[in-house]
Amino acid sequence: MAESPDNYSWQVNEKIPFPPIRLSDAFRGVLRGVSFLIITLLFAVIFFLAKTQARFSNFNSLHKIIRRNWSLIGLWFCGVKLEIKGDVLSEPGAIAANHISWLDILALQGTADLVFVAKAEVRGWFGLGHLARLANTLFVKRKRLDAKLQQFEILKRLKSNDRICFFPEGTSTDGLRVLHFKSSLFSVFFTKEKVGSSAYKVQPVTLSYLPSKLVGQSFYGWWGDSNFFTHLVKVLCLSKGGTVKVFFHPPLTSGNFTSRKEMSARVEKLVRTQLLLELKP
Repeated sequence: MAESPDNYSWQVNEKIPFPPIRLSDAFRGVLRGVSFLIITLLFAVIFFLAKTQARFSNFNSLHKIIRRNWSLIGLWFCGVKLEIKGDVLSEPGAIAANHISWLDILALQGTADLVFVAKAEVRGWFGLGHLARLANTLFVKRKRLDAKLQQFEILKRLKSNDRICFFPEGTSTDGLRVLHFKSSLFSVFFTKEKVGSSAYKVQPVTLSYLPSKLVGQSFYGWWGDSNFFTHLVKVLCLSKGGTVKVFFHPPLTSGNFTSRKEMSARVEKLVRTQLLLELKP
């Protein structure tokens, strides 16, 4: 088995090595970008027209269909094939995944109907923030004073039969490693307000990217000081024959763990072990 890269010496602000963009690559990128923009605007019109119709009882179902198909089309325009292993959680609960790229949202949303949990700063990001709001994202603050309110909001979503998705690393990586999982969001499954010790489950999910040999192994990773627009352009222009694998592990029950830290450590170990298997030559 391949050894895990050293997470502690990893320079998060290192530059991402991209091959140069040729004229044919630029043409491909423009064609993909414009086509996807047109489809996005079309979906947005359908979404808002349906939302304004108070009598339209199937709005939630339409919303899910739009998000899923928009995500799958987005992956296709980014030159990435989706490969799924395992079964997604079929009941209200949470999905905890490693975080590699903005493409993770498309991959996971193209697989299941999820409510994403993101840090509050994302709300103000150009482009991404607006898309996150359309995707019904739950924004949380890192301040301790807001912890109780955040737990209440997450529990509210769970009791509404939603499946939430969060990234315990708290940041994205180069896709070659899994950073230490922060256990704070796992605490919602160990509060007095939850409905029973086995009411909700947490499903570990391992994301891994396999780019073509023409680009580097960390090509799809978006981390550090990497600019979103620049990375988007590189992907649209250069991505061909890539694959994102979404591995759904068997769900875990909070009642089988003594604390949020124990549960977080278990999920982290499962995700990291599977990533190393996926990256094994």
